[in-house]
Amino acid sequence: MAEILLAEDTTSVREGVKALLESDFHTVRAVKDGAEAFALYRRHHPALVILDVMMPRMTGFEVCKALRAEGNNTPVIILTARE
Repeated sequence: MAEILLAEDTTSVREGVKALLESDFHTVRAVKDGAEAFALYRRHHPALVILDVMMPRMTGFEVCKALRAEGNNTPVIILTARE
């Protein structure tokens, strides 16, 4: 199945989403901040990126912009609790 990068700073949400995706046999690399997500993406090039909007060090929007600036077309799903 697919390798997925999940970046979420809330532990319970991160672990819950990770468990759900792994139950469908995906490989999930989960991190707690945007800078970690960007660095991990550059090393592993996952098939899908799931980003929380409000994270320490880099927001999900900043990570997405950085990925696109490097020419990456990997699908990105943005998670948010914002209104």
